[in-house]
Amino acid sequence: MRFRSLVLVVAGLAATVVLPLAALDALHRHLAQVHMDHTGGVLNEPRMQLQLALFALSLVPVLGAATALARWVRGMRALGLVTRAGAHASYESLRYRVLTVPEPVFFTAGLIRGRVYASSGARTSLSAEAFRAALLHETAHQDHRDVLGRFFLHLCRGAYGWLPKTGAIFDAIALEIECRADDAALAAGASRKGLFEAIAAASASTRAGVSLASEGVTFRLERLAQVRTITPRIDPRPLAGVVGVAFSIPVLAHAALVLFCDLAML
Repeated sequence: MRFRSLVLVVAGLAATVVLPLAALDALHRHLAQVHMDHTGGVLNEPRMQLQLALFALSLVPVLGAATALARWVRGMRALGLVTRAGAHASYESLRYRVLTVPEPVFFTAGLIRGRVYASSGARTSLSAEAFRAALLHETAHQDHRDVLGRFFLHLCRGAYGWLPKTGAIFDAIALEIECRADDAALAAGASRKGLFEAIAAASASTRAGVSLASEGVTFRLERLAQVRTITPRIDPRPLAGVVGVAFSIPVLAHAALVLFCDLAML
């Protein structure tokens, strides 16, 4: 994940954590300023209702991120049942773990220490050139710690992906991660022809969603077929706008509290 994309994702996750804390702080300050003994009287106040509404709004990204985290954990548990049986192997100087799967599958798993996996079907069905190119692509993911980056991206998508125009930028960042690994594989000696063959073969697999061909297959094949590499375009404005609005919620909460308090003193 490139630096600009990483900043956007980290800012989004930071907003997810800061939002409810800041909104809760505003709510606490309001309760401290209201000298009432009856809870019903407090809840009926417009100021209190506004603070509660802002606090509830701040919890929406948290719930989305928590749901995404639960899906990730379930997926990792299911994947762990498969990868546990992987045997150590190497091709030239590239280390990986081989899985007994008849289809061509390549992927990298492990948040902290990523491991490259390749299927036995990939070794027998692909040419040596394509197999090496695919391993170089996955090794690039390993070196870039892209599994961790995709994890953060997954949480951020869960928090804000339901908002208009944000899904496209998350898809673009995911595609950027794959294109960067493609470029690294080419720089490490993979041929365009071999990587093209590997991606095309993996995309035909029923397990393509967790493999080398999980993102932007058509775009990546087109850029490999051209002499001049095409860079995916990412417009950061939608996500930057969402993050900006998210950080403005606690500010609005405090501003509303001050405004109502000033009006009450008139």
